[in-house]
Formats: sequence, C-alpha cells, structure tokens
Amino acid sequence: MEDFWSDVKVAVRRLAGRPVFLVVCLLTLALGIGANTMIFGVIYNVLLRPLPFPQPERIVQMVEERPGSPEGRIAGFSLDSFREWREVDTVFSSMAAFQNHTATLDDRQPAQELNGVRATVGFFEVLGVPAALGTAFEPVHEERGNERVVVLSHAAWQTYFGGDRQAVGRSMSLDGIPYTVIGVMPPDFAFPDRDAEYWIPMLLGPVQRSARERRVIAMPVFARLAPGVSLQQAQAEGRALVEELRRRDPDLQERGRRVVLHLETLHQQITGPVRTPLYVLFAAVGLLLLIACTNVANLLLARGAERQGEIAVRIALGAGGGRLTRLVLTESVLLALLGGGAGLIVALGGIRLLQAFGADLIPRVDSVSLDWTVLAFALALSTVTGLIFGLIPALQYRRLDLTSSLKESSEQGPVGGLGPLLGIANLRGGLVVVQIALAAVLLVGAALLASSFVRLSNVDPGYDWRNVATMRIQLPGYRYGSAQSRSDFLDALLEQVRAMPGAEAAGVANLLPMAQARIQLSFGIRGRPEFREEGRSPQASIRVITPGYFQAMSTEILQGRDFRDSDRPGTPPVLIVNQALVDRYFPDENPIGQEIQFGEIVGVTENILNEGLNTRPQPEFYFPLQQLPSGMSMLLRQAHLVVKTSRPPEQLVPFLHGAVQSLDPALPQFDVTLLEERVDREIAEPRLYSGLMSAFSGLALILAMIGLYGVTSYAVARRTRETGIRMALGADSVRILKLVLRQGLVLALVGILTGMAVALALSRLLDSLLFEVSPTDPWTYITVPLVLLLVMLAATYLPARRASRLDPWKALRVT
Repeated sequence: MEDFWSDVKVAVRRLAGRPVFLVVCLLTLALGIGANTMIFGVIYNVLLRPLPFPQPERIVQMVEERPGSPEGRIAGFSLDSFREWREVDTVFSSMAAFQNHTATLDDRQPAQELNGVRATVGFFEVLGVPAALGTAFEPVHEERGNERVVVLSHAAWQTYFGGDRQAVGRSMSLDGIPYTVIGVMPPDFAFPDRDAEYWIPMLLGPVQRSARERRVIAMPVFARLAPGVSLQQAQAEGRALVEELRRRDPDLQERGRRVVLHLETLHQQITGPVRTPLYVLFAAVGLLLLIACTNVANLLLARGAERQGEIAVRIALGAGGGRLTRLVLTESVLLALLGGGAGLIVALGGIRLLQAFGADLIPRVDSVSLDWTVLAFALALSTVTGLIFGLIPALQYRRLDLTSSLKESSEQGPVGGLGPLLGIANLRGGLVVVQIALAAVLLVGAALLASSFVRLSNVDPGYDWRNVATMRIQLPGYRYGSAQSRSDFLDALLEQVRAMPGAEAAGVANLLPMAQARIQLSFGIRGRPEFREEGRSPQASIRVITPGYFQAMSTEILQGRDFRDSDRPGTPPVLIVNQALVDRYFPDENPIGQEIQFGEIVGVTENILNEGLNTRPQPEFYFPLQQLPSGMSMLLRQAHLVVKTSRPPEQLVPFLHGAVQSLDPALPQFDVTLLEERVDREIAEPRLYSGLMSAFSGLALILAMIGLYGVTSYAVARRTRETGIRMALGADSVRILKLVLRQGLVLALVGILTGMAVALALSRLLDSLLFEVSPTDPWTYITVPLVLLLVMLAATYLPARRASRLDPWKALRVT
C-alpha cells in the first residue's frame, strides 16, 4: 500500500509538471468518456430500467401485424374482439383497452381543455398501481349509470382542486356532464403518456355478433399475465382465439385473414422504435472513446520517448518490470479518472440538451440522470480506459534496452535518434491508422444519416406548409350533437376568418397531415360489384374537408374541380379522390364521373403525405363537410382550421381566438400552431439522431487529425539531424516536403481503406434508420474518403512545411 501511494504521488507530480499535456489529455478523455456516459445513461433509463409498475415484465400489449398492408403493425383490437377475448380468457389476470380522450372542463372560467384517457375498468389493475388518494376503477363502473366517475392525475388535482384532500367525492363537469372524482393517482404515475390529466371509464355494452354491427375501431389493449403463464402460452391462446373469431364471422375472415397476432411486453412496445437508434449511437460513442484512447496512448508514447533516460535509471536502480508497469498504469488510470470526472460535466450537459430537444422523441428520457448506476458505469469505464491506453507504453518500457537508453540519455538527450525505441514510432503510426479507420466508420454512418435526413426534409408532401396557421377546435357533443350544428358553427367561423387581414384562403379538415390517427373504409365501385383486391373490397382512408381547404394547403387539383359551397345536403353526393386511389382502382379510366359507394368523383387531387413524410401515398377520398353522412357525424367532434396568410402566421393568433369566442364564449382557448411546426416535428427524430452522429463523427475526425499531426510532428522533431544532413547534401525543401507528406499520407491511406472496408460491412445496421438512401450509397463512399484524405493532408502539411524550412546548419549544430 505504501508503494501504491508513492506511485500516486509521483503520478500527480509528473502530471502537474506538464500542464499542457494534462489539459490536452483531459479534454480528449472528457469528450470520449462523457459521450459514453451520456448515451449509457439514456440506454439504461430508457431501454434497460424496468417500467415503474409492479412486475412490469408480465404486462403485455396486443399487436396485430398485417403483412403487405399499408397499416403494417397496429397495437390495438376492436372493442368486440377485446370483449370476446375477455369473456373466454384463461391466461391473463386482467385486461384493459383504452383510447386517448379530450374534454372541456366547463365548470371553470374560462373553460379549460383537458387531455385524458377513456379506459375499461381493468386499466389500473393491469398496471398494478393503486390510487394515492381515494380509489381507482372498480367493476361496477363499467355498468351504465355508474360510469360518471373520474380519476385525476396528481398534477390535475393540484391545478384544479389546489391539492385539497376533500376533492374526492366532489363533482367536475367534462363536456357538460358531471363526473364524480373518485381518486387521485401518485405524482410519478404517467400512462399512457405524461399529458394524461384524467381517466374515465369506457362502456363496452354487449358484444355484437353481426358483422355489420361490429365496432371495428382499433384501440390499444394490454394485459397482465396470470401467475405461472408464460408469454409463449398467452401468444398461442391468443392466436387460437383469433382463428375462432374468424370462423364465426365470415366478414372478419375476409378482413383479417392476413392478420397475425403478437404479444409484446409493454416495455418492448414503448421502447421498440428507439431501440435501434440508441444502440447505434452507443456503438458510435464507443468508437469515439477508442479514438480518444489511441490519442492519449500516442501522447504517452511520445512523452515516454523523452522519459527513456528516467526509466533506464529506475531499471538500473533495481526497479523490476512489474514495479515499472504499476508506476505507468497508476499514472494512466489517475489521468483517466480525472478525465472521467470532467466527462461527467460533459455527460450532464449532454443529457440536459437531449431532454430539451428529445423529450417528445425518446420515451422516458425525462427520467435520465446521473444516478448511482450511471456513475458506477463512468467510474468503471474511466478505470478500464486508463488501463487500456496505459498498458501500451508500459509494455514498451519493459522491452527497453538499458545500455542504449543510458547512452542516448547522456549523449543526445531527448532530441536524439530513436535508438531502442524505434518500435514506438511504428506503434504510434499503427495507432494513428486505427484512429483514422474508426473515424472513417463514424463519418460514413454520419454521412448516411445526414443524407437520409436531407432527402426526408426535401420530400414534396403535396402541400405548402409555409405561412399556414392551424387551430384545433373541439366541439363537445352535448352542445353540438348534430352534423348540422357543427357544420353551421364551422361555416360561420370560416366566414369570419376569411375576412381577416392577410387571410388568403381558409378551410377546415377533420384531420391534418401527420395526425396520429387514421380512418379507413371499405367501399364498392358502381358497375364493378365483384371487384376485389387481394381478396378484399377496395379500401381507402377518409377525410372530411370544406371548400377552401386545398387552396389553403396549396394542393393542386389535377382533374375535375374542388368542392363548392353548393355541395350541400339535398344535392347529389360528391367526392374528391387522390392520385394514389386513381392509380390503384382506375388506372386506365377517367375517374371523373365514376361513382363509388359514397358518391360521384368530381375531382382528383395530388397525393398528400398525410401519414408522414417517410410513407408512400395511400388511396384517400375526401367528403365535403356539408354532405357528411349522419352516421359519420362524430368525425367532426374535433376539427382543424387551416389558414393561408400573407402576414406572419403568428399575428393571426389573437384574431382566431377572438373569432371562436365571438361565436361561442363557452369554448376553451384552442391551440394555434403553424403547419411548419408540424412538419418540423415530423423530421425532428431523424434530425436528432443525424445531429448526434454528426457531432460524434466530427469529434472523431478532429481527434484523428490531431493524432496524425502529432505523429508527423514527433517524427519530424526526432529526425531533425537526419533532415539537416539530407539538406546539407543537396536535398531541396520541395523534396523534404514530399518526403514528410508521403509518410503521413501512407498512414492516412491505410487507415481510410481499412475504415471504408469496416464501414461497408457494418452499414447494414443503419438500414432501418435510412430514408431513400442505400447503406452502400456510392456517393457516401466516394465523398467520405476524399474529405478524410484532405483533412489528413492538412494535418500532415503543417509539420512537413516546418521540416522543409529547416536551416541545415542550425539543425546540425543543435544535434
């Protein structure tokens, strides 16, 4: 132990005596260890830490996979399928279905809009979380007449009842209906998301056995496995039940013949979309740390060449190989621990930035912190890092030739020839090759993600999002119960909005592009009653709009006409379809005048990427709001106003709020957002991952450049005498410049070629993150090597230029 503390004192003294060396090493290690600690903290809290529920691994969610269908994977069931499963279930201790819900809190002034959840009574039982105050749902709350109860979030309880414990049993009005508060959830409970402010029961009613009466709206369904039941057992029973339901109902057999049921843990379902990107980032920062280690190892080797006299003296005085190795490793580990401490500051700053920009993109990222697990990881990583980059010079010292080192130390000093340490020069060059290769791998990944992001950003969505303001309007059913009352309100609102200063066009739609909702209907084509596509009736998504919507969105009508104010009840029903529907169902016909089940096609619009910028256009048709069938009136419970303006859209906010309040003062203040913000949110996730990868690859490039610069400068300094002799014998500055450049570029080329080969082998891992970019994109594999070569050339040129300007007489005199 005494020897250990002696080694620590020596290490501290030596590090303090070289402040420039210390700062460079600390900065390098802080970046590498800090980035790894940050990403590990995210991975641990998001992917590895269990959900905050009792036995979370036993909570599963139902997922329907539809091969070859545009829906892909749907995490949900129809109400009747859920009810039938619950009636015969033997593998779950509890099941629940839920859907997002919004309501107007209208017994407050002004009225407030709340975000909540409608759920079956097993909701809290599945999660295993009791109410902190009062009680949660009970079976009686699923019976008609007992369903007017509400459970509040802790935040809503504080906001609307001031944290009064007597709030339980009191009433609050949601959409004009009085609900009794029966419970308050704990402060840390947030499901299905952190925006949920209340939960109300969902009435199921009797199961509809008739295919025409079945309710097919899909809702998320999750359950808790019964004791002793495995996930595989539950999966097998679930698939058997689905097959039984299909045998009972021919209509279900047609609609769901390709549906495959999967059960996934709730944790997998929540974190699945971010699992691959986070592990890719973790691999990227791992490579960055390796580059940092090689850089510091190179610095230690360069410093070790200057210490050969000291090391030789220690050996001559009796220091054994083990004692010498311990001395070097003590210094390197101490250096790494100091770098790790500085890295914690980098990690904390990175986590704060990630929480600020990725809170809506990465689930549970708001819970990421430098807790004890993350700190233990940082400590272990720092220690291992110190051992890695310290072991290389330690092994070199053990091979030191004592006689030659003492002679060089006394005769030549630190600027003499390499002597027995000639192998260090080769080793340092090899480490630089590794740095450049790792940097090349990171640059290829960053270039692919950046190219994917640029292509996604430049996609034509079928509309112009610039200078467009949108406002969501919630029309409660108890006051706007009929399609006519909702239509009258929206018509009056549009009349006021179109008269606003700067308003160029305005319209209303039930859904905006990139809304997390979709309504799909099967339809028949008049004159082709037997038409089937892959064994099923034609299908298309439905949207409800008013005249002026396409004009406000700057969407082109390719054929026919737009909707008119005259398209009202009592006139023949009309529809507008998109080009994707024409291409699929009327490829060789003029669609104008064709009749489908819901009306006559009067127009064809260009494809709007309503499902997202990274999706393919799907068949869609548009209903005019005034002709919406009465059975679909609930589609307009929530509407979206769209206004194209020649003024900055932000200036419309007070006008829009004023227009709504003038028509109905009891409605709450609705959100006004820019369509540009919706598009920006759509590309926020690829921008985040692309930005992080670019930052890491940029740091790697800088470290690799510094490494090559350091090796070349070291070689030039160590060969000052040789360079002086060459110039004295007639070598001109150009020849010396070429000589040094050639030596540096050989290292760069070997590293670049090695890195390109590794990147080509690993790039397939990015396939799921790329949009319209191949993992083997030729432009990437041409551009990245050229950029690397130019950067490495610049790193080599500076010391080469210094060598070419050397005065041979001074060099010979000094040496």
